[in-house]
Amino acid sequence: MEWIVILILILLILILYRFNVIVPESKGLPVLLYHKISQSENNELTVTNSEFENQIKYLKENSYNPITLTELIDNIYSDIPLPENPVLITFDDGYKNNIEFALPVLKKYNFKASIFLPVSFIGKTNLWDDGNEKLLNIEEIKNLHNDTFEFGLHSFSHKNFKNIPADEIKQDISECVSTLKNSGIKFTPAFAYPYGGRPKNKLTYNEMLNAFQDNEIKISFRIGNRVNKLPISNKFEIKRISISGYDNLVNFKTKLRKGRLKQF
Repeated sequence: MEWIVILILILLILILYRFNVIVPESKGLPVLLYHKISQSENNELTVTNSEFENQIKYLKENSYNPITLTELIDNIYSDIPLPENPVLITFDDGYKNNIEFALPVLKKYNFKASIFLPVSFIGKTNLWDDGNEKLLNIEEIKNLHNDTFEFGLHSFSHKNFKNIPADEIKQDISECVSTLKNSGIKFTPAFAYPYGGRPKNKLTYNEMLNAFQDNEIKISFRIGNRVNKLPISNKFEIKRISISGYDNLVNFKTKLRKGRLKQF
């Protein structure tokens, strides 16, 4: 019988560890990071539309209030209060499946979300992954800029800022802004780092921040998998929580409240 008791204790400890049970709930702003939504496929970057609906329904039923990038900028720069239980829903890369499967769910529950665009790939496919999945085109983006979606920047070339020099970073940010303006695409001055990467070199990092300022970028997002404490302490290091297609609703609830699941 002793081995059964030991086994039960081990399983209990693993559960406590996995779901951060002993870690207190984090109060603040969870920023959720999605990529693709699919009718049936799920993987690290793809959530099924049924699971996505379960997650949005949970947010709605538990009185989370969706905010926009613009509202977050107004909060940071003008101290305009956010609603109680705020949540920011974001998508990276601008996949066409976002409007096919995510948009109907968001409309159903009257939720808002933001899409970060890799600007040079608009209307193409995810070539940075050697993929052939369709991305939103200019007209679709223009038609989508409404009460449901707003758009931010996800770099021009989808290169990891951790690995490229300052001059290339500055050119990338500038090309993002000029291309979108020339295309007549409305966008919010918010930036999401590709792969969550930022320069490690302090001088390069500061030059990146100068490029943000020169191009009037107000906030930027990393990954980090943490709930952001309010008020935001570093407007260019706002953390997002990656939502995987492998996350069931229990996992989702844990991430929403505590930021991440522990890895065994």
